[in-house]
Amino acid sequence: MEEEEDKFQCLIQATTGGSRAQGIADSFLATAENYSSVIESLNNRFVKELLIEYCVRELLGFVITIPQRAGQSGTQLLCVIAWNHICVLWNELE
Repeated sequence: MEEEEDKFQCLIQATTGGSRAQGIADSFLATAENYSSVIESLNNRFVKELLIEYCVRELLGFVITIPQRAGQSGTQLLCVIAWNHICVLWNELE
């Protein structure tokens, strides 16, 4: 149990002052019993946001490479490929 309390203290020290993460961590009493709760709250708040950021970056990377691949006749095919990428990334979010 002491290890959980140490982890909680490290978490508090690792968060940036005034950040949303610190606000969540500070909303819990820094005890070993609350460590798993604060981690769950942080995951619930930020995991989806990080996945969305990842997906947007992946899509931008794909879109940037379209001109290199596209010819006049390939534009429709590239739209289908882009749509497939969007669907795959969206499914990763769910």
